[in-house]
Amino acid sequence: MKKVSLFLVAVVLFTSCKKDTKPVQAVINFMSGGVFIVKGDTRIPAKIEDTISQGDTIETDEKSFVDIVFGANIVKIMENSAVEIKQLIQNLGTNGE
Repeated sequence: MKKVSLFLVAVVLFTSCKKDTKPVQAVINFMSGGVFIVKGDTRIPAKIEDTISQGDTIETDEKSFVDIVFGANIVKIMENSAVEIKQLIQNLGTNGE
C-alpha cells in the first residue's frame, strides 16, 4: 500500500509568506470501492458527505478511490493508498481567500 503524508496549506496548491490562517473543511464528495477513515485507532468505512479532520488518515483498497473537496479544490486519492491529513488550514492572502 502506498503511504503519503499530505500537508495541506492554502487549500492544497497555494503557498505564500506566513499570514492569517483559518481551518478548512474537507468533505468526501464521491467514492468507489473500499474507502476508510482512520481516526486514532478507529478505522471506519467512509460515506459520501463524511467530514475529514486534521489528523485523520484516508485509506483506499484495491480498485477504489475517493474525491475529497477542500473549499474550491478536489483531491482524488487512488487505490491502495493511505493519506494522512497532517495540517488542514487555508492561508488568507491580501485578496481575501
